[in-house]
Amino acid sequence: WVQDTFGSPVEMFVSFDTAKHKKLTSDEFVAACKKHGCTLSAEELAEMFGFCDCADAGYIIQEDVIPLHVDPRDRAREIFKAKAGQLRYWKQLAALDYISATKMQAPSSMSSAKPVRSRLLPRPWHARTFELMPLVACHI
Repeated sequence: WVQDTFGSPVEMFVSFDTAKHKKLTSDEFVAACKKHGCTLSAEELAEMFGFCDCADAGYIIQEDVIPLHVDPRDRAREIFKAKAGQLRYWKQLAALDYISATKMQAPSSMSSAKPVRSRLLPRPWHARTFELMPLVACHI
């Protein structure tokens, strides 16, 4: 049904997301499927939504519908495009953090123990990366 009606699961998601919130709740997903002529029952559509919502967040995003691709090559291509988009987004955030950190650098920081340009210092634009690093506990 998805291939015949939309061409791909990603196109299905785009046409379902009429509000352009880039996420769909279960109710929105079921209603949009029914609106576009899906013959599955509400329980089966809820099960399909649960398959896509593997993180149990209560909503799905465009990357969550990629596993619905029938062709493995199409699935792999869409996964690659999604990861490349995430990498591009991360690079843009890092660049913006770098620009804001260099603009806001006060002259009083020049009197610190290590020079500002020391290669051993963590950079301010890496702060988001350090916040996202997993916590590792070591037991002795």
